[in-house]
Amino acid sequence: MRIHSAKPRKWGGMAALGVLALVVAISGLILVQGDVGAAGTFNPAVGVDLSDYEHEANADIATTFEVPGTDYNYSTLVSFTPVQFFPDEEVPIGARAGTLDALATLGLVNGACNTPLSPHFDLLWASTDPSDTCTFAEQFQDSSTPGLKRGTVLYPDFVARILPGITPVERLWGWASVSGQLVSINFLTLEPGDLPGYSAAWGRPSVTILNDIGDPAAVPTPGDAITDFCTPLSSDTVYFGLSQDNPLTAADEAGYQVRRNPDCGATYTFRWYTASMLDAEGDGYENYGDTCPFDVNNENFKEVAGHGDQDGIDSACDPAPSSNCWPGAPGLGPGGSFLDCDKDGFSNRGDNCPQVANADQADGDVDDIGDACDTEGNGPTVPDGTPIQITKEVDVEISGPPCGGEEATPTPSPTPSPTPTGTVVAGVETTLAEDAEAGDTEIAVTDTTGFAVDDQIEIGTGDTKETNTITAISGGSAGTFTLATPLEFDHAAGEAVVKVAAVVLTPTPTATVEVEICAPVFPGTYNGLVRINGQPAASGYEITASIGDVQWGSDIVSGGRYAMDIPNYMPSQAPCFEGGTLSFALNGMTCTPTAEWASGIQTVDLSCAPAAPAVTPTPTVTPEVTPQVTPQVTPVKPPPSGAGGLSGSGPGLPLWAMALTSWAGLTIVAGLGTLLAVKRG
Repeated sequence: MRIHSAKPRKWGGMAALGVLALVVAISGLILVQGDVGAAGTFNPAVGVDLSDYEHEANADIATTFEVPGTDYNYSTLVSFTPVQFFPDEEVPIGARAGTLDALATLGLVNGACNTPLSPHFDLLWASTDPSDTCTFAEQFQDSSTPGLKRGTVLYPDFVARILPGITPVERLWGWASVSGQLVSINFLTLEPGDLPGYSAAWGRPSVTILNDIGDPAAVPTPGDAITDFCTPLSSDTVYFGLSQDNPLTAADEAGYQVRRNPDCGATYTFRWYTASMLDAEGDGYENYGDTCPFDVNNENFKEVAGHGDQDGIDSACDPAPSSNCWPGAPGLGPGGSFLDCDKDGFSNRGDNCPQVANADQADGDVDDIGDACDTEGNGPTVPDGTPIQITKEVDVEISGPPCGGEEATPTPSPTPSPTPTGTVVAGVETTLAEDAEAGDTEIAVTDTTGFAVDDQIEIGTGDTKETNTITAISGGSAGTFTLATPLEFDHAAGEAVVKVAAVVLTPTPTATVEVEICAPVFPGTYNGLVRINGQPAASGYEITASIGDVQWGSDIVSGGRYAMDIPNYMPSQAPCFEGGTLSFALNGMTCTPTAEWASGIQTVDLSCAPAAPAVTPTPTVTPEVTPQVTPQVTPVKPPPSGAGGLSGSGPGLPLWAMALTSWAGLTIVAGLGTLLAVKRG
């Protein structure tokens, strides 16, 4: 379903995961897989099963996610579910809304990745009010409501710091005791468009936060025995169609709608993007678990039995590969319980700079190599390594009559003569941006793309669903529809607005007007660095992408980067989008390279410069010859000493861009725009 995650961390046990996304995604076709040029692979397996595929059924949605033990672990996971699967019903706080069972593989105290961890969580419907909070420790305490923890009835304050300014539409909370440590999990469902850079038409995204030993938004703390979070990794998650009673409370919370199949029988698309962790030198071992990130290791990753000196530092860069630590090293950690050769409080395998003391574990470019030792490759300001990126999508078939049923072809209003006929086009949808009340003739929507005047639309779901006609559109992409008749019912923000028919009239029964109706196109997303004459482009420049003479995408540069969907709007009539060669321009400057359009995610780093001025050739002058005239020689006076030539000449002015600031907890995800990356420190 809908996940967003930051990359796992090397420190702090499961909190070392930063934000661990345990997938609720839907599997499907691999659309794009980036070439990292490394020995490692990354291709998670996913699956989904609904308990009922009939329209309007309150079906349980069971999903699985698996990363093989031979693959890189994931760093980022974003997925989207169509809004039609979410009912508009209040669920009591504390109701059982789902379950999650995971199998993680851990490395303990510098040891090999061979320790399984199998937590189980009951997911309870929880408060979404960021103004009424509890601390990390308080979430596990009993609340004033018997049977419920504070993490259910209050909003954990670290969640508000991880997602500032965002109020989720749904939060599920659970906790467990794993090996004596309290572990909490938060599933947060957001409104379409709440994650910057993603199309609201893709559905509702979700964020999942799993942590154990402390606030995941705080500075890392040393001393944890869990030093690695490894593959294989798997999770099984179930969202209940109808809530179940919580036996620990006095109230009966059973029977409320948590998930509901769409009203109409149709094909619904789930989308999912994920990226691997980084591998600086391309040896197949991720930076976070590679204590020699700039040296190729062949078989010493995790220093399994029989390889190396078992101090947790790979032999490829270990100053003393046959003995624990090295001559002159500070020595063992507290009580000798684990090896900490630089004695900064973090055991070697759980230290992002195992040979350089760095108690803050600072990692400004978020590449899992600490700033204190990130002195090779790209240095401490640019991540070392390139993620393998995969985008998948799946079409889920829901049975039942289509939207409109037998009345799917509307009859246009009659005219005196002749009676017009029409062509029906369907399948475009958006959501209400604000509440709409009965009697209103205008509604605010999140995206007007693909809608046109005279389109017939359906508003809402269930018993309050109603049909209307658009008479005017205003306000741009996120704008307003003016309706032909007042609304009959109240509708809440987030409810579906679906185009069910667009009628193209013909003037006479015998005449036919040929109107090309554009088929929907899944956008391709292009992003990367932007440079002007070799320097990062300053924020505020506008970059555009065109095919031929038609512009199909644009973005404002931020931090020397861009991210845009192409096409950035869905044409309903010609000229339709048919793909081709993309040409990029930056404030009128030509950029290279060009790219061939494809759906999915493409990383294209651009180099831009002003176009060279046109050179006008000097015409050849043929001298006129006058016969029998002796040419007169005129002496040429030499210029004064030192006055020859021009100083500082040259066409145009050089363009200089602002320098990139270092990353501070922000990861730019290739192809899908800006994505939060939570780090502790």
